[in-house]
Amino acid sequence: MVQLLIVDDEPLVQIGIRSMLNWESMGIEIAGTATNGRQAYDIILEKHPEIVITDIKMPIMDGMQLIEKCQSQEHPPLFILLTSYEEFALVKQAISYQVLDYLVKLELTEDVLNAAIQKALGILEKERKQAEEKNRLYDLMQKQTAEQFQQIAGYVDQLEQCTDRREYHRLLGKILIVGSYLKRRKNLTLSALEGKKLKEEELIQSLRESCSNLVFCEIQGQYYIETGKETLPAQLVLRAYDFFEQIVELLLKQGGSFFYRLTELNGVLRISVNLEGDCQTESLQEKYPLLHMEQEEEKEWFLALQLSEKGGDDEIL
Repeated sequence: MVQLLIVDDEPLVQIGIRSMLNWESMGIEIAGTATNGRQAYDIILEKHPEIVITDIKMPIMDGMQLIEKCQSQEHPPLFILLTSYEEFALVKQAISYQVLDYLVKLELTEDVLNAAIQKALGILEKERKQAEEKNRLYDLMQKQTAEQFQQIAGYVDQLEQCTDRREYHRLLGKILIVGSYLKRRKNLTLSALEGKKLKEEELIQSLRESCSNLVFCEIQGQYYIETGKETLPAQLVLRAYDFFEQIVELLLKQGGSFFYRLTELNGVLRISVNLEGDCQTESLQEKYPLLHMEQEEEKEWFLALQLSEKGGDDEIL
């Protein structure tokens, strides 16, 4: 249940607020009462109430001092301020602390108090949903990149036992390549889930950074991007980047080269790749069932994949 703290130096005001609404039916529990800001602050530290109804003028520590003191908390409570007509000058100061509402004691009714509480509950519900979505996105990204995290852990283990200088630098390069991918993928995933559009240059920048790190692993990578569009759905950019990373990871063990192209034909984005190296391409076919793959020579491959904005078998999200 949502915790509520009532702060006022007048016992009758505390009793009145307690009895004015059916708090339990609203999913609210009275966490306690206090007669001054200092008592209230101790209760806030102990019980972490989400909502605080507080008077302004009180002994020892007034309501404004209490609100100011709570601003240093990571998640300060929502404050509803009780005022009188002569205290309205102080309300201007409270605006800077984002006080939720201001209630005049002489005009306080069940409807007025209920409206303020409903506003607070609405904000808390919105924050709860945002926290759930944040956790969902975190779990989603962890699931989608679990393989890469395992790769980095394996490279670190190999690094600790490596005695060959050349191999040592290759392992550092692999960690750099995969780590860079994870960092960029996180930002692209958030943009994709928010439905954003990104400039073509953002994809080019991602590929440019990845290719600059390939030299450490004796991989030669080139790319060509020409979509004819100023902006692209972030989800398409993410898929294109993911497929690029899959090509890179195929070559991390033995080295090799590739030429990655993203172009537009008849309104459809297509990826085509010329791949040369001693690599196992079966894993690509498993991840992308619609992937067209031709073996041109013993260690040379041609790959083609169509990207759809609506999603499909190529979809990672």
